[in-house]
Amino acid sequence: MDLQPIAALLITGDSPASRLLSASLAPSVPSRLAPFTLTPVGMNDEALTRLADQRVDMVLLDLTGPLDAAMDILIRARVEVPEIPVVVLVEPGHKGESNGAAAIEAGACDSVVKEELSSALLARVLHYAIERYRLHATLDQLSLTDPLTGLYNARGFRTLAEHHLKLAHRTRGLVIAVADVRALDEINAAWGRDAGDRALVAASQVIRETFRASDVIARIGGDDFATLMLDATDETTEVVAPRLRQRLEHYRAAHRDSPWLLGMTVGLVRVSPGMHSGIDELLAEAGAVAAAEQVKVA
Repeated sequence: MDLQPIAALLITGDSPASRLLSASLAPSVPSRLAPFTLTPVGMNDEALTRLADQRVDMVLLDLTGPLDAAMDILIRARVEVPEIPVVVLVEPGHKGESNGAAAIEAGACDSVVKEELSSALLARVLHYAIERYRLHATLDQLSLTDPLTGLYNARGFRTLAEHHLKLAHRTRGLVIAVADVRALDEINAAWGRDAGDRALVAASQVIRETFRASDVIARIGGDDFATLMLDATDETTEVVAPRLRQRLEHYRAAHRDSPWLLGMTVGLVRVSPGMHSGIDELLAEAGAVAAAEQVKVA
């Protein structure tokens, strides 16, 4: 019986060397292992789009080019498509070993020296990496998303936020917003847990409509939501509360017959380039603002 080919995506820089790499790794020698197809793609958002929209069994990520761009794709891939294993290609020597170790810590399942890779070796790497990753996923089953709202959970939020905090000095800054659903306990007590869940789902939709598609949005606790606004200017914090209030008003107008009233508070903390606060400290600070209702939206 023929083995189904492994669909591998090679994410690498757009250069003659990269194109030569793609050609040299094309499957050529028959093997008892599953055959594979190798599709090269640039080090950009197209790679993540392909991971989301097409069948991909395995990712080869080239770390020998711009490291920050490659690590950003790795982090986002681990959060957005955690079921797809990633093997990184590194340069020989201490630097390559160091980059490979950092990538594995960030979620890659293996690292291979790029110059030593051949078509035959790649077939083995793909096969055993997938098998090892599937076993690990079966045993681990750690999710990065909240099953009720479909947003990131606290683990997913921290994974992305810690990465972006390291790169904050290269941007105009970040903003962390913590939103709290008001009176959730009262909704649960008066109308039941299902009503409370509907309130949380409604709040998640309002928050999605408030923030940008590029922002990282999560449910981090029972009634707590967090958003990391990327590349945020000083004016960013000024528009969040009015926009959230407007989205809440739209929701209430569309659900006039609801027995409970959806309300929220929000606290915001700006992370300027050069700040060194940790994610837990920033979440606590923004949460304290929300708890004090210094920015009350409804």
